[in-house]
Amino acid sequence: MTHGKSYNEHASFSPDWRHIVWMSSQANPNNGTVWWLKDADGSHQRQLTHFNLPGYPEGSGAAAFAGLVHWAPNGVQLLGGVQYSLLKQEGRIMLMSLDDWVIWPNESLAQSGER
Repeated sequence: MTHGKSYNEHASFSPDWRHIVWMSSQANPNNGTVWWLKDADGSHQRQLTHFNLPGYPEGSGAAAFAGLVHWAPNGVQLLGGVQYSLLKQEGRIMLMSLDDWVIWPNESLAQSGER
């Protein structure tokens, strides 16, 4: 499924069996993990999230660890857990829509009180 020395697990097929999402340490400078997506035949591999990099809505620049991720029945949304401390088990649940690549909870909306 993957190549190289990265750590990969928690793969899950989309409801229509056309895509696979999984957690990987590939391309992460802080030794954290993120979610990747590719077609079921192995083509079109792309990084979905950037939890470990500043400058992205979901990124903090510190190590973060994407965990299990599950597809919604519509095949467009993903729900998964992200941990910020493996020792304290601190983290949050994330809902991601592949339609518009929005990561929820959106911190700017949470601060303004909008939902």
